[in-house]
Amino acid sequence: MVKGITSLIMNGFVDGGEVLVGRYGTKTLTHLGAGVFPSLSGGLIGAIVELASAIAVGFAGDKFISKNAGKMLLAGGFSAVAETLIVTYNIPILSQLTMPVPVATGSIAAPVGAPGALPAPGVSAYPMLSAYPRTLGDDAEEEMAYGQM
Repeated sequence: MVKGITSLIMNGFVDGGEVLVGRYGTKTLTHLGAGVFPSLSGGLIGAIVELASAIAVGFAGDKFISKNAGKMLLAGGFSAVAETLIVTYNIPILSQLTMPVPVATGSIAAPVGAPGALPAPGVSAYPMLSAYPRTLGDDAEEEMAYGQM
């Protein structure tokens, strides 16, 4: 039973990774094509180009990795095409589900440049010493030891 669960987890992890690679491989190939031929981006033509990219990524996986990898890469590519169509044609409910998740303000995991990752303009990231009512004197060590500071 444990061996079956472990096998299921490992296969799911590998297949999920292949789907993710297929999705981003399709998006990358589509953006490269749009860079060379800008008239092929956007709308229904862009979705057709993305579909062709998904098929190419799936075919490459089938030929160079394995049949299962080709299927998973193609599934990831199809999910990229579906997402593009959902967002382009603003399909109710589904288009809101494909929006990026906002990063919590002040989160440690917030990437640099993300909203909330840096202090607001005019606010220093470091506290000013003038904000503290007391200065360190001769007896500062003693006060700190007894928690009076």
